[in-house]
Amino acid sequence: MLKSISVTSELLPAIGVNLVLALLAARGGGVRLSGVFGGLLVGIPICVFLGWQGFAVLVALFLIGTVLTRVGYARKSALGVAEDRGGARGASHALANAGIAALASFGAWFTGNPLWALAFTAALATATMDTAGSEIGPLYGRRTISLRTFREVPPGTDGAVSLEGTLAGLAAASILAVVALAGGLVSGLGVVWVLAGALAGNLYEGILGSRKLLPHTWLNATNTLVGALVAFLLAFRAGS
Repeated sequence: MLKSISVTSELLPAIGVNLVLALLAARGGGVRLSGVFGGLLVGIPICVFLGWQGFAVLVALFLIGTVLTRVGYARKSALGVAEDRGGARGASHALANAGIAALASFGAWFTGNPLWALAFTAALATATMDTAGSEIGPLYGRRTISLRTFREVPPGTDGAVSLEGTLAGLAAASILAVVALAGGLVSGLGVVWVLAGALAGNLYEGILGSRKLLPHTWLNATNTLVGALVAFLLAFRAGS
């Protein structure tokens, strides 16, 4: 039997909060008009199914991504690795980065199993790590290595990684995991599984990206799936 959702206490507040924040983000140049609708598609279910705790993790993802996109934007633009339109995200970004997390939030609500909240966190942490690595790596990475040839390549090359970008990505994912920990979505050990999932998801993206096996948007979406699955299975195997 499906659970019910209270329109007045859950759905309407979720719509209102998401709409206000989406419009503020658009006004601040963080998202395009399509990004407003994409944000609502993922933000409303997350807010309904995981409450303010889940929504806080989603907001952390957006804030980290927005800040890091604008760091050194002129230099990244000169290198040809900057996000288009001043870094303003569209619907494809929102769905690729948070679509799997929205599905996991439904699993958490429907089953009551905390592993789904862990998977939700890992999906968003994977997206955050990917964003941080791609934004910081080209700026500060000393050596960029292709995961296909393991040879040094120019910054911004598909599927390439740098130590500095990877560490920045793990730091950003850690912030997201701590937000989830503070909200009770994951345990202390769960943070370890979240970071392991984020690392696995980004390695997967780097390997496939270096071989150009999937379009970039699909890589972003499936890497969050890999991150969520790895974290889920590690926690399940450990019984935590």
